[in-house]
Amino acid sequence: MQLFAPVLYSEHWWMYVLDVVQREIFVLDSKNIVSCSDERTSLNKFASNILDQMLKWAGAPSKFKKGIHSLLPRYINIPGQPNEFDCAVFVMKWM
Repeated sequence: MQLFAPVLYSEHWWMYVLDVVQREIFVLDSKNIVSCSDERTSLNKFASNILDQMLKWAGAPSKFKKGIHSLLPRYINIPGQPNEFDCAVFVMKWM
């Protein structure tokens, strides 16, 4: 089972995918294959905490240990968008 979380930030769309069974978070981003800034890394940590909290509310045990972020997203190497405005189309395709 997977949970999809599309994100719009600074005029760019990307998506977090939470694999509930494997307890992993992936980033699908048609412009970036790694976290491109400290701000983006902070957003990734925030999203990880939110997704982990959703799992707790659903009754799944957390993979986090107190003070240690062990459920940080991993970027997936996917085809890039050919322009500056198709990111939303890529997100819709992935969903």
